[in-house]
Amino acid sequence: MFTDVSRLYDLYWDIIKPKPVAIFSKFISPSESNALRSQALISISLLGCSRLLSHQATSSRRALKHHVGPITQETLEKFYLPYAANTSSVEDNAKLAVLFENLFRHIVKDCEYTPSLEGSIQHGIQARERQVTNAKRRKDGADRRDDDDAMMWMKAAGQRLMSMLHWLKTRSPSEVNAGD
Repeated sequence: MFTDVSRLYDLYWDIIKPKPVAIFSKFISPSESNALRSQALISISLLGCSRLLSHQATSSRRALKHHVGPITQETLEKFYLPYAANTSSVEDNAKLAVLFENLFRHIVKDCEYTPSLEGSIQHGIQARERQVTNAKRRKDGADRRDDDDAMMWMKAAGQRLMSMLHWLKTRSPSEVNAGD
């Protein structure tokens, strides 16, 4: 009679995954115009991460199999942020960067700056850039423009991750306690 919520998330993912990064971002990002609630966006983002993450990240996330509860700074830091996509596609790596940015955005007020968080974010940005740089590209015309657009989105998501990290690093103790 009714469809299971996880099946709806799968269908939603299958519809938005092939879209260009700019459109994909609108469907997955928290905003006033997005009708999905925060928890739904987090669940869909985690689903997308599980489909796009490298095999190295997938094997390290096996410990999360029985994890129940909200996403945490530690979870993002260890099992998501430092990784690239499982392909050398600029599009896939850009979408993964947008997913990471959005997951971090959902919890940033509950996070605190740590050198390991900074290292995780920087490592992931570099890993995604290496992943797409090492790929052999023989594209021209529209395909090349699509890759250029995706590269711009990937770099912008990395810059926004670094901006949120900088905000954590510079916020005052009263701002930290205000989140409690």
